[in-house]
Amino acid sequence: MKLLRIKEAADLLGVHPNTMRNFANRGMFTVYRIGLRRDRRFKRDEIESYLTRPKITIHDIDEEI
Repeated sequence: MKLLRIKEAADLLGVHPNTMRNFANRGMFTVYRIGLRRDRRFKRDEIESYLTRPKITIHDIDEEI
């Protein structure tokens, strides 16, 4: 299991590190707290899985209505 620092996870997703903190606070990703400073770490597999999941577009929603 490869754990990523906030910056590494943010770079993979193309977002700012603060956005990763918000994602973690909302429960979008499992967060592992390590060390005395309780730094956040994210599982690389979980980030990659998020990147490959199907995306919902506005067009998809319009078709359902």
